[in-house]
Amino acid sequence: MSKFVDANKDGIDDKQAIQQGQSNFGQMRDQFFGKIDKDDTAMRGLQLGIVADQVGKSMDADRSEQQAQFQSGLYKDNSKFGADLEYDFQSKTRADEFGYGMRSMDKQFNLQDEFQNRQFGRNIGTLQATGEQERKNLKETGAQARESYDFQDTVDARGEERDRSRSNTLARSF
Repeated sequence: MSKFVDANKDGIDDKQAIQQGQSNFGQMRDQFFGKIDKDDTAMRGLQLGIVADQVGKSMDADRSEQQAQFQSGLYKDNSKFGADLEYDFQSKTRADEFGYGMRSMDKQFNLQDEFQNRQFGRNIGTLQATGEQERKNLKETGAQARESYDFQDTVDARGEERDRSRSNTLARSF
């Protein structure tokens, strides 16, 4: 069972009115394009005009469809061209960025290498200076030790001389 629909509130079921209108349209079309009298030139002219109009509209529709397909093809080509340009741009940008990064890392490496070489030179210089100082300290310590030994020998020799002298003096006193 169909539901009663009355959108315009005229008391008539709109579904039935639509079906009746569709039926009436078919009848009007059959009457209009049906067989007509050869002498009815007005009706014949009207029919030819409508048919010509429909042929023109059909040709316009076909042309519009062709233009839409042509425009779609142009859009695809332009989109691909734009995408290719963007890809090339991004690729070159990434390559440039990579190159800058590599040059930066190379420069950092060279600077660090130069710093390490200089630091090595400073360390060698410090070690040489430390070694030289140690050598001088040992030399000075040795010189002082020799002076101490010489002084001690002198003191010991004097003591021995005194002891010998006393012994001689004691030995003569008997």
